[in-house]
Amino acid sequence: MTIKTTPWDSAEFLDSEEAIEAYLEAARKAGDEVLLALAMKNADRARERLKNHVYLGDRIDNWFAGMELALLLSAIAVALLIAAYSPDGFWPGLWETLKQLNAYH
Repeated sequence: MTIKTTPWDSAEFLDSEEAIEAYLEAARKAGDEVLLALAMKNADRARERLKNHVYLGDRIDNWFAGMELALLLSAIAVALLIAAYSPDGFWPGLWETLKQLNAYH
């Protein structure tokens, strides 16, 4: 009968800088140089994972900023379109449309 195992990666469970520091401190207290070297390698991989996770958060924030800009530009386009067909003329129509849009904001 064979035993089925799965790979273990300590870096997956080090999800904060505090956890990484505690992990390294425990390895230092053990007094084994090989264990400390392995812990430092795992800590480096964990920090890289954390850095990539923050990068993903930045990308999501940028996506939301892009959507806000798109909505703003759409509102301006609608205001210009309404102003172009205003019976009072373009500039008074634009001014009235912007006042109405500001009332909803």
